[in-house]
Amino acid sequence: MTLALDSQQVPSDASRPWFDGLTRHFPGLELVRGDGRDGAFERHELGPAELWVIAAHNHAIRHRLPATCLRERVSVVLQVEGEGRVAQAGHACELRPGDLTLIEGSAPMNVEFDGPYRQCLLLLPRRGVTDLPIAEAAGRAMRGEDPVDGLLGRAIAGLPDAVARLGPVGRGELAASLGLMLRTTSALQRGREAVRRHVRVERAIALIERELADPELSPARVAAGQGVGRRHLDALFAAHGGSIERWIQERRLQRAAQALRVSRESVLEVAVAHGFRSASHFARAFRRRFGAVPSAWRGEPTGGGS
Repeated sequence: MTLALDSQQVPSDASRPWFDGLTRHFPGLELVRGDGRDGAFERHELGPAELWVIAAHNHAIRHRLPATCLRERVSVVLQVEGEGRVAQAGHACELRPGDLTLIEGSAPMNVEFDGPYRQCLLLLPRRGVTDLPIAEAAGRAMRGEDPVDGLLGRAIAGLPDAVARLGPVGRGELAASLGLMLRTTSALQRGREAVRRHVRVERAIALIERELADPELSPARVAAGQGVGRRHLDALFAAHGGSIERWIQERRLQRAAQALRVSRESVLEVAVAHGFRSASHFARAFRRRFGAVPSAWRGEPTGGGS
């Protein structure tokens, strides 16, 4: 990979190590590994936004004191060549060519590369994307092969060629378009995530319905069936008014209540058929839910409870 970048944007840094030049623009950067000499960068103004293209070799960087320019902007990183790791806000991700991530300018971060790399860093005014969940997205990978994220990645990848052909007005308009694209991408991803959550809950409910009679059915087993942890699935069920455990209990009681009205089976047989281990456990849970013991429920008119 060629590290030399053709740029007239930072002539004052041409005789200094590239990392020292970066720290003049981004105070707070600390070189943890590497000598800071083998690299290059260029900077382009896009109206209120900035585009940086950075190329270097094996090193690790820590950002302890975020610069004001980062706090006031949303930073979008596109990995163009090589691979790296970004950690911030309790999240960490591996970046391959074509992948993106967002950087929260008000929080410390760590960046690490094991070989040569090239990145595009797009700084957009924060005021134009105030509705974005930056802290939640920071340090999470947006994959280049994703049909939604890939659109943004390809747009940023084409910026170095585009800015060379545009005047100041055109560059400002381009930055505004990229801000809109970032908002649209984020909205599409949030919508798709909502669909994934809905599908996961629906599948979990279907599993519960199939295995409701099994007394060994547990929240952990339901979560494992969806390939997620119980805590995560419980959080999804919270939107439906409760936890997995409460959902299982409620469905067992609802089914048992219906069976008591139409079946000639004993209370114990109904309890066992709906996943309860004993008649006493069933009776206590039933009374808490419907306000009557199972035997009394059988004598009530149809339509009481639900």
